[in-house]
Amino acid sequence: MNSGTAKIAFGILWFGGGMLYARLFMRSIRSFTDKMQPESGTKIILHLVLGGLVRLGLMAALLYFALQMGPLYAILAVAGFTVINLFQVSKLSGKRADTKKDKDKEVEK
Repeated sequence: MNSGTAKIAFGILWFGGGMLYARLFMRSIRSFTDKMQPESGTKIILHLVLGGLVRLGLMAALLYFALQMGPLYAILAVAGFTVINLFQVSKLSGKRADTKKDKDKEVEK
Protein backbone atom coordinates (compact mmCIF):
# COMPACT_ATOMS: atom_id res chain seq x y z
CA MET A 1 0.00 0.00 0.00
CA ASN A 2 1.55 3.29 -1.04
CA SER A 3 1.48 6.49 0.98
CA GLY A 4 -1.41 8.13 -0.89
CA THR A 5 -3.64 5.08 -0.58
CA ALA A 6 -2.84 4.79 3.11
CA LYS A 7 -3.76 8.43 3.71
CA ILE A 8 -7.09 7.98 1.92
CA ALA A 9 -7.83 4.78 3.85
CA PHE A 10 -7.01 6.40 7.19
CA GLY A 11 -9.06 9.44 6.23
CA ILE A 12 -12.08 7.24 5.54
CA LEU A 13 -11.52 5.39 8.81
CA TRP A 14 -11.35 8.61 10.85
CA PHE A 15 -14.46 9.98 9.13
CA GLY A 16 -16.21 6.69 9.93
CA GLY A 17 -14.94 6.82 13.50
CA GLY A 18 -16.44 10.29 13.91
CA MET A 19 -19.72 9.02 12.49
CA LEU A 20 -19.73 6.04 14.85
CA TYR A 21 -18.98 8.28 17.83
CA ALA A 22 -21.89 10.57 16.85
CA ARG A 23 -24.26 7.58 16.87
CA LEU A 24 -23.01 6.51 20.29
CA PHE A 25 -23.21 10.11 21.53
CA MET A 26 -26.87 10.47 20.55
CA ARG A 27 -27.74 6.99 21.83
CA SER A 28 -26.20 7.92 25.19
CA ILE A 29 -28.24 11.11 25.38
CA ARG A 30 -31.42 9.32 24.32
CA SER A 31 -30.97 6.58 26.93
CA PHE A 32 -30.43 9.24 29.58
CA THR A 33 -33.60 11.13 28.65
CA ASP A 34 -35.61 7.90 28.61
CA LYS A 35 -34.54 7.20 32.21
CA MET A 36 -35.40 10.67 33.51
CA GLN A 37 -37.97 10.74 36.31
CA PRO A 38 -39.25 13.98 37.86
CA GLU A 39 -38.79 12.68 41.40
CA SER A 40 -35.14 11.63 40.95
CA GLY A 41 -33.74 15.09 41.80
CA THR A 42 -30.02 15.11 42.60
CA LYS A 43 -29.42 11.68 41.11
CA ILE A 44 -30.49 12.94 37.68
CA ILE A 45 -28.23 15.99 37.91
CA LEU A 46 -25.25 13.82 38.92
CA HIS A 47 -25.97 11.41 36.07
CA LEU A 48 -26.29 14.32 33.63
CA VAL A 49 -22.96 15.86 34.69
CA LEU A 50 -21.04 12.57 34.75
CA GLY A 51 -22.51 11.46 31.43
CA GLY A 52 -21.52 14.77 29.86
CA LEU A 53 -18.00 14.46 31.23
CA VAL A 54 -17.66 10.92 29.86
CA ARG A 55 -18.90 12.03 26.43
CA LEU A 56 -16.49 14.98 26.51
CA GLY A 57 -13.60 12.74 27.55
CA LEU A 58 -14.30 10.28 24.75
CA MET A 59 -14.43 13.08 22.18
CA ALA A 60 -11.15 14.46 23.54
CA ALA A 61 -9.54 11.02 23.24
CA LEU A 62 -10.84 10.64 19.68
CA LEU A 63 -9.39 14.01 18.71
CA TYR A 64 -6.12 13.37 20.53
CA PHE A 65 -5.47 10.14 18.65
CA ALA A 66 -6.54 11.72 15.36
CA LEU A 67 -4.19 14.65 15.94
CA GLN A 68 -1.34 12.23 16.65
CA MET A 69 -1.74 11.06 13.05
CA GLY A 70 -2.26 14.54 11.62
CA PRO A 71 -4.62 17.52 11.75
CA LEU A 72 -6.47 16.41 8.61
CA TYR A 73 -7.63 13.23 10.37
CA ALA A 74 -8.97 15.23 13.31
CA ILE A 75 -10.87 17.48 10.91
CA LEU A 76 -12.31 14.41 9.16
CA ALA A 77 -13.37 12.88 12.49
CA VAL A 78 -15.13 16.11 13.50
CA ALA A 79 -16.72 16.34 10.04
CA GLY A 80 -18.10 12.80 10.34
CA PHE A 81 -19.39 13.58 13.82
CA THR A 82 -21.04 16.80 12.64
CA VAL A 83 -22.68 15.28 9.57
CA ILE A 84 -24.29 12.45 11.51
CA ASN A 85 -25.34 14.73 14.37
CA LEU A 86 -27.04 17.12 11.94
CA PHE A 87 -28.80 14.20 10.29
CA GLN A 88 -29.95 12.74 13.62
CA VAL A 89 -31.15 16.08 15.00
CA SER A 90 -33.12 16.82 11.82
CA LYS A 91 -34.62 13.33 11.98
CA LEU A 92 -35.61 13.80 15.63
CA SER A 93 -37.09 17.24 15.00
CA GLY A 94 -39.11 15.78 12.13
CA LYS A 95 -40.50 13.11 14.46
CA ARG A 96 -41.32 15.80 16.99
CA ALA A 97 -43.16 17.86 14.38
CA ASP A 98 -45.13 14.78 13.25
CA THR A 99 -46.05 14.00 16.86
CA LYS A 100 -47.21 17.57 17.40
CA LYS A 101 -49.36 17.44 14.25
CA ASP A 102 -50.92 14.17 15.43
CA LYS A 103 -51.71 15.69 18.83
CA ASP A 104 -53.24 18.77 17.19
CA LYS A 105 -55.48 16.55 15.04
CA GLU A 106 -56.63 14.62 18.14
CA VAL A 107 -57.48 17.88 19.92
CA GLU A 108 -59.55 19.06 16.94
CA LYS A 109 -61.67 15.89 17.00
